[in-house]
Amino acid sequence: MSVRKMRKCYGCSLMFFVLSAATIFLIPFSRKAGSFELSIGGYILGIFFWLGILLGILSFGMILSQLKKDPEYQKWAKGVPMGAIAFFKSKAGKIADICFGIFVLLLVLLEWIMIVPDFLELILMFLILVSFYFHFLVNGRVYRYLFLQKN
Repeated sequence: MSVRKMRKCYGCSLMFFVLSAATIFLIPFSRKAGSFELSIGGYILGIFFWLGILLGILSFGMILSQLKKDPEYQKWAKGVPMGAIAFFKSKAGKIADICFGIFVLLLVLLEWIMIVPDFLELILMFLILVSFYFHFLVNGRVYRYLFLQKN
């Protein structure tokens, strides 16, 4: 797989993770009226949430499996931390990490100070999930190799 195709696949992975996070906006429609019981739509919502994560992981895994065959990547990746334990490793990573902290802090403070309107809570939950996903994706070796190295 060429670098160009891997970059496109990486974009698909990002899209799947964002779509998974976007299912948060449908939570108000997931319960039966006047009840805490899930409707059929609630189960479908859960399926879409997990399907987005699964497809994001699979498309990322396709890229990683190709890169692991590349001796140049193997040489470059030695000593470079994985995205899960790497913080502030790229410009996009800095933005994702700072945003994650701000959004979590904002949600906690707002919940503590006042009753937060549902729409604001859903927006903050979406932003927290997206910045959390982006932390892993844009601080990691794959992103830095594909987009920040000279390829």
